[in-house]
Amino acid sequence: MLLVTTALEETWGKDQEILFLGEWCKLYKRKGVWAKRNSKTLADPWSNREKRFEAYEITEKIYFKFIQSLSGELNKIHKVDYPVRYWKILCGPWLRLFINTTYYKWECISDLINKFESIETIVLDVNFETQIPNDMMDFENKMISDYWNHYISTLVIESIKPNIILEKIKISSNERHNNFFPKESKIRRLAWTYLNFFGRLINAKNSIFISNSYLSNLNKIKLAIKMRSLPSFGVIKMYKNGYEPNIEVRSDIISSILNLSTYEVFLKDILLKNIPYVYIEGFKDLNYSVNRNKWQKNPRAIVTAVDHFSNDVFKCYAAIKMLNGAKINILCHGGGGKYKFSDYQSLELDLCDNYFTWGWSEYSSKCIKGYFLKNNGYKRVGNKDENYLLHILYSKFRYQKFIDSSPSYEQYLGKYLPSQIEFILKIGDYSNIRSIVKLSYDYENKIEERINERCLDVNYARSSDNYNNLLINAKLVVTTYNCTTPVESIAMNIPTIIFWFPEHWELAPSATPLFDRLRACGVFHDSPESAALMVKKVWSNIDHWWLSNEVQCACTEFKAWFSRESSRPIDELADFCNAQ
Repeated sequence: MLLVTTALEETWGKDQEILFLGEWCKLYKRKGVWAKRNSKTLADPWSNREKRFEAYEITEKIYFKFIQSLSGELNKIHKVDYPVRYWKILCGPWLRLFINTTYYKWECISDLINKFESIETIVLDVNFETQIPNDMMDFENKMISDYWNHYISTLVIESIKPNIILEKIKISSNERHNNFFPKESKIRRLAWTYLNFFGRLINAKNSIFISNSYLSNLNKIKLAIKMRSLPSFGVIKMYKNGYEPNIEVRSDIISSILNLSTYEVFLKDILLKNIPYVYIEGFKDLNYSVNRNKWQKNPRAIVTAVDHFSNDVFKCYAAIKMLNGAKINILCHGGGGKYKFSDYQSLELDLCDNYFTWGWSEYSSKCIKGYFLKNNGYKRVGNKDENYLLHILYSKFRYQKFIDSSPSYEQYLGKYLPSQIEFILKIGDYSNIRSIVKLSYDYENKIEERINERCLDVNYARSSDNYNNLLINAKLVVTTYNCTTPVESIAMNIPTIIFWFPEHWELAPSATPLFDRLRACGVFHDSPESAALMVKKVWSNIDHWWLSNEVQCACTEFKAWFSRESSRPIDELADFCNAQ
């Protein structure tokens, strides 16, 4: 049997029986090809929810173990003596995701080797340096690409059972991958240069540094006036798009780690070979980029909602200023506090000194009870001219990224999407309901095509359409996954119905009773059938249901925890920015 690890058809052989490593191998647009092959698909081991949570706990421990040793190696390479926290801020997000994706591959391939004695595979003959990401943003593109995942799967196979390799084939290019995170335009970068220069003239050297706060433009202005500090308008990158690898450095193996599992031995061997160029060969250029931006010299605190994850220039600046005593204060950018487990949220809490929530205050003593940052001032007092149902869908990366309370890709294809199609069909039976299906970024899932295969005359809104306008002009919002959307719509008092499979979106203990209250009054549902029946029941007089005391009380409790309102929002935000 021929093992196939990705959607790269060059590795599928000609007419052998195929064992697909996972559902991600079978692109919907290529169904005409793979459906004709004699094949089996390996079940996803992380569809087992206990194993998924166990993987979260295991990878968390591995991360904390390896960030210590990686910090020592990077100090030695760069002849510095920075504390572990410096390297956590700079390359912790990369290490966490790298562990996630490689451990997942290790689990999948170990699982199949235990089940099948005779396995062969075809692998691409590539140079490892072509698979090294340039920086964090490049890594996030690579890690969801077929070529990089094929490369990692090959490393895992060679480590676990090297004798299953059948043959290596050469290809004309191994650099192809979709860029889901587009680069900024030259015009925007030029504008940033001038705006940041203006900010340097105004901001005091020791003022608060604010970057990518996720606030509305109006609130950014209000906060700037309150803080007497202009925010950063963008980042100037002064490092290359490609480097020659330092083979001597990258051939080293992470040392000083004891009592390793077989996966950890594998990770130790490949870590330095795969760390982004900007953390080794481009480290000096990265520091030059920080100096070139000429942000505040000695900020008291550094505040952001998103730049602490993917923006390497910002992270390098934050790490340097942390050494001088600056606090790292992170603003929750939405959807947090509801997950039973989330490696992204756990990483944020570990990186920061203070964490601004939207009302909740658990998980860490660093959490500061904040308010709903995305408040645009709109609040529904009753339906007027709104006449459509807005059905908001979820799109998932084919390859493993974060480990949290969400469905596996197998569950996404096998249960989530069918449940959405079932809901669309049932709503379509109600002739008096006009609905719009809101699509997200597709990530090669071909959601529209999958829906159209079973549903006729569906009205779509796409990722390019103005989301806020769609939301505030909807008579009823139907949201289908655990994210920011139900928080936003309920905060704006827009009639909302939530439905998802609770076993795929495990809730935090503090969130469970709040969703139970929403379930009791018909806002939250466990199935598409129940949600569709509720829509039918309330559609003709939504206000009678939504403005009832039972619904409004349940929503008030929900908002107090996930979208708290503030009578003095800018003052609260300024207090947080100054938090020491």
